[in-house]
Amino acid sequence: MCGLCSKHQGSHEIDLKRRNACHIEMYQEDLLEQEERLTEQRLREVAALDETIAGLRQELEERPVQVVYENVDRQVLDDAISEQNRAFRSRDRVLRDMTMLHLLHFETGSGRCRCGKPADDCEERVILDGSRALRAWERRQHEARRRGDPHSLPTGHPGIVDARWDPDEEDDLYDEFDDGPAGWR
Repeated sequence: MCGLCSKHQGSHEIDLKRRNACHIEMYQEDLLEQEERLTEQRLREVAALDETIAGLRQELEERPVQVVYENVDRQVLDDAISEQNRAFRSRDRVLRDMTMLHLLHFETGSGRCRCGKPADDCEERVILDGSRALRAWERRQHEARRRGDPHSLPTGHPGIVDARWDPDEEDDLYDEFDDGPAGWR
């Protein structure tokens, strides 16, 4: 029993009303005190945040000019990436063209190049057969095609027309195309 309740004990209606009124007043005072505490706490938090904001604004105003160059550096980076992508596309076009040449210059199995020269006398065939870069590019393109990704292998390439074609095979890649791949005449 609270200290105030001991003053108005009893079961008479007037005593009960007085006790209820006193309790309501107590609860209201408690609520007001709690509201004041919470308001003061929020005001302190807001003041701390205002201080932080003021400090950040001051730091921004006092920041050296060089920071502006970060945006320029981003532009330089974007330009470099764009140039890199152009170089990759250019490389892919050259290697695709080399592949197309290779489809015209390969040993047919009879000791002759598809172009009609003896295989050992066809400089194009010798150069293209010995190109590790071309083989690596064909391997990457074949792998991309196998995964279903975009690739740059030309129409008629053994990796497209022959499901058994293996880019790592040591044998001449074009032996089975004695008359050349379809569409390359």
